[in-house]
Amino acid sequence: MERVLDTRLVEKRSTQFQKIQLRPVGRKDESFLRKVFAASRDAEMEHSGWTAEQKKSFVKAQSKLQREDYVRRHPGADFCVIECNKTPVGVFHMDRAPEHLWLMDIAVLKGYRDMGIERRLVERLLTEATRAQKPVRLNIEKSNPYLALFREMGFVQVEDQGFRIQLEWVPRSRVAVRAL
Repeated sequence: MERVLDTRLVEKRSTQFQKIQLRPVGRKDESFLRKVFAASRDAEMEHSGWTAEQKKSFVKAQSKLQREDYVRRHPGADFCVIECNKTPVGVFHMDRAPEHLWLMDIAVLKGYRDMGIERRLVERLLTEATRAQKPVRLNIEKSNPYLALFREMGFVQVEDQGFRIQLEWVPRSRVAVRAL
């Protein structure tokens, strides 16, 4: 069974086509993973009042803790780097649990956002979920800009966790079975 999602071409707003691929995270990716983590926390850091050194230290520690937590809680998960024309542009981490697919993290660097990369990867995940007849779940902060994308794609809130919520997407044929 293939462990990494099959991806196709993603159309950029300028109508150029970009080849999007996923590859497993490797040891050489540590600084890149930290860069993506930092980019996903830009808004928080902007209002922190911290010095550049404090921000750097925080990002380094939190990024490491997040990766350790993901590995501990999802030991069989796929931890992938998103590449656009062989250039690393983001991360896509997911776990194929027995009862559902769990989207642990998707984040793209600022210069590559709003090109359809995130949507295309989530669409591929939903296709896999439909074939497997499994729901897709994720936790997301209420202030995360990706929340609108997930809702637009049919994810619904199933749990409120304070500043985070859990979303779920269920394949149509499975929704019909639940309704019976």
